[in-house]
Amino acid sequence: METRSATRRKEAAAASPAMGTRAAGKSKTTAAVGARAARGNNQAAAAKKSEEAPAPALAIAGTRSGQSPPPEVEIDAEAEPSTRKRPQASGPEEGKVEGEEGDSALAKRVRADAEEEEVDDEEEDQEAAQAFNFRHFWNFLFSAQANFEDITDVPPMRHTDDPDAMHAKCRDAVQVYSVEVKQIKCGLQWPIEVFGHVAVRDSIDRKRNLIFNRGRDDCQTLTAEGITETEDMVLSSLAFTFNCMCADYKVKRHMASNKRSTVQITFALIPETVEATFEVKGIDGSWDPSLRPHFFASTHDLPSMKFVLLDPREGAVVVSDNNNVRLTRSVISVQVLGGLKLTAEALNDEKTVVHRTTVIFKPQRAGRIDGFLDFNCCKMVVKVAWSRLSIC
Repeated sequence: METRSATRRKEAAAASPAMGTRAAGKSKTTAAVGARAARGNNQAAAAKKSEEAPAPALAIAGTRSGQSPPPEVEIDAEAEPSTRKRPQASGPEEGKVEGEEGDSALAKRVRADAEEEEVDDEEEDQEAAQAFNFRHFWNFLFSAQANFEDITDVPPMRHTDDPDAMHAKCRDAVQVYSVEVKQIKCGLQWPIEVFGHVAVRDSIDRKRNLIFNRGRDDCQTLTAEGITETEDMVLSSLAFTFNCMCADYKVKRHMASNKRSTVQITFALIPETVEATFEVKGIDGSWDPSLRPHFFASTHDLPSMKFVLLDPREGAVVVSDNNNVRLTRSVISVQVLGGLKLTAEALNDEKTVVHRTTVIFKPQRAGRIDGFLDFNCCKMVVKVAWSRLSIC
């Protein structure tokens, strides 16, 4: 991730994480992204890295064909070095450092800042080393199959219209819910605008399954106010491995820090899943342009966890020529014996919900189901395509 400050006013981000960032404004902790892994998505959330090698477990990533996120999660980014300066002692009239050991208050501050920067530099070096090792080990195992930068070409809905496919099953899958920038450091200020990519890899083809992907000219803003402009910097460069074979089905949070940020990714291993691919289409009336849409899904097994399909901070509803609503992301993994609820909200400029409507679906092994959202200004149909998962 990269960072740079922004002078324009935007609202906090919550849909997808980002690699690069721009920083500005007042300092406060802000949730960065509500991301999920879903095949066929071009956007995503931020991830971290660990010292583990890629897990041998069968993991399906929910960004490609809807199959949940993978055992390997990476965040790549580049940026200019920080411009933060260390305090320096000067002449006596300005507060000279006294004594060989530096006994003055200024000397103590200088020493403390120097020690802090040493720790920060070590953290950044360690993060970079882990990212390098991840790439090196991946190339060692899978370079004969693909290049490290290759993006998965496995589509969603592979078995929606093939209910009798012998190799398709209801498999355990990892679902990524969000990536959050919990803290920024090293002189960065809110808001920050992030860009770059977040990707997950799984057992299907080991290629990048993008859950977030934005260029520098299409940043995601993580807070609301901008004051000054700073140069681009690496916010986060992480990679970590998750072993599905040894995991339970509880929500997990992986957190990592470097000299500029603390980032947290929230995910869970979901048992016996099918892929749900969403399509939303207007059928009557038109959306009130003064209102912002908030569409999110939740499941019976983890009702408190929201999977954002359309984030209000992305702006007004965007509708194509055939009345299809452009979603932030459209594929999730759902437990086949559970339930799926889609909630749609309309928010005003004060972020107050002025209308809310829900539709509940019973997961299927294949085929399609329609549901309806009834707003005061318009009606929409929600089409859900179901598919079992396969690794071939």
